Amino acid sequence: MESHHDGSMPPTLPTGEATYAVWLLIALVGLLALALRLWGIAWGAPFIYHADEHYVLHRALDVVREHDLNPHWFQYPTLLIYVQALLILILQPFVYAPLTTNAALNGIGPWDALPEQWPFVLAGRLLVALMGVVGVVLLAQAGRRWHSTATGASAALLLAVLPLYVDSAHYLTTDVPAVVLIAATVWASLRAHPERMRAWFIAGACAGLAAGTKYTAGFVVLVPLVIASDLRQPNASLRRLMYVGAGVVAAFLIVCPYSLLDLENFLRGLDEQRQNYHAGSTPDHAWYWYLTYLWQYELQPGAAAAALVGVGFALHRGRRTDIALLVAPLCYFAVVATFPSRPERNILPLLPFACLFAGRGIVEIGTRVLPARVAGAVIAVIAMVALGLAWPPLGEAMRMNRERARPDTRSLAWQWVQTNLPAGTCVVREEYTPQLSAVNYRVVYIWSLAQRPYSWYLGQGCDHVIASSHIYNRVYNPPFIGGSTAAEFYHVLFTVPVVAEFTPGADSTGPTIRIFKLPRE
Repeated sequence: MESHHDGSMPPTLPTGEATYAVWLLIALVGLLALALRLWGIAWGAPFIYHADEHYVLHRALDVVREHDLNPHWFQYPTLLIYVQALLILILQPFVYAPLTTNAALNGIGPWDALPEQWPFVLAGRLLVALMGVVGVVLLAQAGRRWHSTATGASAALLLAVLPLYVDSAHYLTTDVPAVVLIAATVWASLRAHPERMRAWFIAGACAGLAAGTKYTAGFVVLVPLVIASDLRQPNASLRRLMYVGAGVVAAFLIVCPYSLLDLENFLRGLDEQRQNYHAGSTPDHAWYWYLTYLWQYELQPGAAAAALVGVGFALHRGRRTDIALLVAPLCYFAVVATFPSRPERNILPLLPFACLFAGRGIVEIGTRVLPARVAGAVIAVIAMVALGLAWPPLGEAMRMNRERARPDTRSLAWQWVQTNLPAGTCVVREEYTPQLSAVNYRVVYIWSLAQRPYSWYLGQGCDHVIASSHIYNRVYNPPFIGGSTAAEFYHVLFTVPVVAEFTPGADSTGPTIRIFKLPRE
């Protein structure tokens, strides 16, 4: 029988051969998680189309090229940047690519990477994908320590197939590594023995690494802090809390040393990131939007309802571990719900907790429906319910993977340009459009075409203008960038003849790309 951190026991669950069946399920879940993450991992090759991958890649290239561990840019913490730099160092003898990131030198947009640098991106993506699988396994272990092996297996299955977690594991971004370290913190906190200070230090260190990957992931430190606290033993609690705090500080400073060594720029980077979170304006309340997204799209109603059942059982028992796993995500949610900007990735840190509670809800119901002496039947019921609840998210994740495997509209537009526009043509492009090399074309890059008046383009003697729905849709829909003047610009531009248009559909994915031919004066 499994015991808990604070001495209580889980519901009676089968052991022996039935337990082996659960571990077999966990192994199969791991294989499923790996397959989902490797499917479509080379999306966009040899270009990077994700809006955030260049942040990690460029800083890592700078570190390797300049032999300087100071990234001089702190909107992201540096753990993933350092890991990516290590990958570049390992691959550099085998990849014939320059390490330059200057857009003028590379002759591309500032958010782009050279096609020759693609192997570096792919290596980083593969690492993130593998980390996503590790996160699934860690959550299984955390669920086992918290409640039961079956709870861990059910939680792991759900996390393995959740669409947002699967999707994010295809990109060189900080979100999935942060979730993995959140799961590691939860696992380390649940297994920490009250009298073993090293275990509390490790739990704190995992939280410090999470913050060193994504600043907002640092909220997970609340898990070991709450579990370590015991009002009945104030002196012992204080000692545990000190070790947790020491672990957080030590780990964060090791992976983000220039947060202290370059404090001024670090604080400036934090403020810039804060401004990013508070940029834009979207209708409705953020808290309602997040909850709706979780219920209808990410967890979907079945798993979301199971999570609420798990929360109910946790509140009924009220152990410190239960409270810790409730308080941490609620505090995080209360903070992100105040941001005017609400990207879906803000939901990712909530997913390990939601899956744990859903797994507990499944097991609590299963152990009450059937008598414990029917061991195989209990496991079978739990497995069938878990598979049934995981099926809708799995279907959505597979749909996204199939879509990702299709050609991107930007790649199709790039091929059209290479075929139809002669070398030396002056082309103006905005962000989220095909990456054109200055070697072949006279390229003018502007983040949004609306940043210049229409007359300016005519005065430049440009021949073609390329627009992306990922930009102009933001003019007409939240967050309404550019105001009324931007809307008026695109209204005028859309009266210009379109010589080619690439729209996502059954055979392609990505934004709508429109190529306009400017009239000669």
